Amino acid sequence: MNIIVIGINFRTAPIAIREQFTFREDEVSNVLSHIKKTKRVLETVLLATCNRTEIYVLTDHMPAAREHLKTFLSNRFGVSNQELHEYLYILEGRDALLHLFRVTSGLDSMVLGETQILGQVRSAFLTAQLEGATGTWFNRLFKQAITLAKRIHTETELGEHPVSVSYAALDVGKRMFGSLQDKSVLILGAGKMGVLTAKHLQSEGVKQILVSNRTSDRATELAQLFDGIPVEWDQRVNALKYVDIVVSSTGASEWVLTKKHLEDAMNKRNHRPIYLIDIAMPRDIDPTVTEVSEVKLIDLDSLSASIESNLSIREHIAARLDGWLNDEICEFEQWIALQGVVPLIQALQEKSNEIHQEMMESLTAKLPDLSIREVKIIRKLSKSVANQILREPILRLKESSGDANATTLKIAFESLFGLEERVTQINKRQVIHVSELEQCIE
Repeated sequence: MNIIVIGINFRTAPIAIREQFTFREDEVSNVLSHIKKTKRVLETVLLATCNRTEIYVLTDHMPAAREHLKTFLSNRFGVSNQELHEYLYILEGRDALLHLFRVTSGLDSMVLGETQILGQVRSAFLTAQLEGATGTWFNRLFKQAITLAKRIHTETELGEHPVSVSYAALDVGKRMFGSLQDKSVLILGAGKMGVLTAKHLQSEGVKQILVSNRTSDRATELAQLFDGIPVEWDQRVNALKYVDIVVSSTGASEWVLTKKHLEDAMNKRNHRPIYLIDIAMPRDIDPTVTEVSEVKLIDLDSLSASIESNLSIREHIAARLDGWLNDEICEFEQWIALQGVVPLIQALQEKSNEIHQEMMESLTAKLPDLSIREVKIIRKLSKSVANQILREPILRLKESSGDANATTLKIAFESLFGLEERVTQINKRQVIHVSELEQCIE
């Protein structure tokens, strides 16, 4: 068995290309079903986010599965194999395992250490599981990846230091007020940065988000997205009366807030403090606004030091996690090695139990005068003898599961004990239910 991941992400392709390789939420079920039916594909998970589209596959024939996946993507998105080759990455075996652990932990994200990807991987996995696209191997692997990511974010400081402008702006606001839950925020600009900032602010539970943009429809669209209030562009100065924080990122060529604007606004606010965060380039807010009493201004120069410092901290923490990732890979590889002998051990134990039960039934039929207590003693002792006889062969079988001659030993073991048919039946029964799996990864 082998594991493959084939995908495209923010490192291998610009957004204009990534947009071509996306799956809508209502397509995922059919895509999973199609891939699962592909020849030589045994299990699969589809991960689709704004920054990556990845297909994880368990296969019994690596070259065939690899070609089938490339053909599927080529046909699905109407691109040639040459175009695919330019942007796709294909990872196999240990490299695929390492990639999944890094992705789930946020170590492969655009914002190093971000936690949103953990929820996205979990959702993608549970969707695949519910669609019947996963089995024993991926149930184990993705549970392990999710558990590792939770451990990393719990036991390290990886997620505590903002490394993007919008994260840093949010961090500034939190440091100013301690909590943002009772604060009102005005966002000037409804572009990508405005969307990211609004998303972060909403996650912090701000009381109210106001959005103003030169294009009023765009302001309304963004405001509705975050249960906020749209503000006409020519009313942005009046809106300063009601907010605690302003985050501006418009891309305008002139000041969108001036010293005069703030003087007028502060008179209406009775000089209640206001914090202005300017994350635009070129700047949106006239730096002379700081001459107005109780007006605080943070710009990109102020944020950049925090971003660089925190990025350095995160990279240092991430470098220390190499050992963790390697341990997880080794653990999964050990589990894989054991999977070949688990059905064999189970078959041996089942056969032993059946023989023991038959022996006890024969004994009680031949010696009907035995008391209940005597039958219990005989049952316990005879069972103990059987277990001790089996203990050494089972231990040796487990220890040899990762050896080069493991397959030969398994075949011999199966033949010596007459377990061929039992092993086949056990392999057919190995299923993990959805409810059990969800409890494991909560």
